[in-house]
Amino acid sequence: MHTRILLSVSNVDLPKIFPLHQQRVDHPDPTNETGSIMSLSNDSMYEEDIPADEFEAKLSGIDHRLESDSQGEQDSNTNASSFHECISNGILDMKAASHLLLTQKQLRTYSSSVYQEFIHSDTAFRIDSFCFDGLDGHRGINLELRLIANQIQGDIICSKVGKFTRMLEICNNNEQHKKKLHISLQNTTKSWGMNGPEPFAKVSLNEIAMDYHSRPNDNVFQLFTSFYRFLLQKITHPAYRIQEYAIRRNGRGGRDGTLKNLPRNIERMLLDFLEDLIGYGTKEAQRGQLCRERLAYRADMFRSLQAALRDIRSYSYDHVERKFVPNDRKAKRAHPERLVTEENDEE
Repeated sequence: MHTRILLSVSNVDLPKIFPLHQQRVDHPDPTNETGSIMSLSNDSMYEEDIPADEFEAKLSGIDHRLESDSQGEQDSNTNASSFHECISNGILDMKAASHLLLTQKQLRTYSSSVYQEFIHSDTAFRIDSFCFDGLDGHRGINLELRLIANQIQGDIICSKVGKFTRMLEICNNNEQHKKKLHISLQNTTKSWGMNGPEPFAKVSLNEIAMDYHSRPNDNVFQLFTSFYRFLLQKITHPAYRIQEYAIRRNGRGGRDGTLKNLPRNIERMLLDFLEDLIGYGTKEAQRGQLCRERLAYRADMFRSLQAALRDIRSYSYDHVERKFVPNDRKAKRAHPERLVTEENDEE
């Protein structure tokens, strides 16, 4: 006995009834003993009475409408030209970020070094949450964007875990430094000046340091990174040229071939200058316990200088005001975990 079920959906908009993941209709196997009846008009009609090509055309029309609706949603809020523009008030718009990454790969403009630069940047580390609005679909372009968004989120979280690990290591190392450090010109043993090569300007480092004011509760890494971030914005002419440089361990090549190695003499001068500012530029600091302390701080200085350069590269530059502007000005930079950067051998 053949059983027939009548389903009338006349004058009803199918996409509004069925969720996105339920909108495909599987018609019965013609060899099955049971059949179903579907009406797509005002009059009830048995499914077996509908020609096969007409039935498939109706389903195809439904799928086309669904894809069009999904594409319409996708076209919104996807005008970001960089990953930094996808962040607002500590929230990363995953739809915009994934669409940007997908577009870059389709246009063959994707750069792994630029992507990694963002993932390990201080800006990405300050992301508090991820917004997945508009990525709820389970098919087509939305599914692809969702997978890309998951990849971006995972990369950022892994980077944060690495930085938290470094933070714990630095805090443990700081336990060995019992005395309170102060950056003060009174500790210096000589005047420090920089004189090129271009684009590095002819400046007095002592005069620049006079305008720096440290925060009282900063730990060692925060203190050093904050000072270098302040100093690096003032040693090149024009100022934004500093964004062309990176520090690589042992000077070896890094991932981003567009970045230049910070000249060795400039790097050494910046390290020696800060060492002198905290009181380890004396002859007594070249031996014994003071020497061991100096070498421990030297390692922290190198990591801080590397982190400060990475932060500066993530800033935008206001050519009218002639100053750097952090991409997320509302971020609280005073938190220790937001200044800790993983030790990265290559930029």
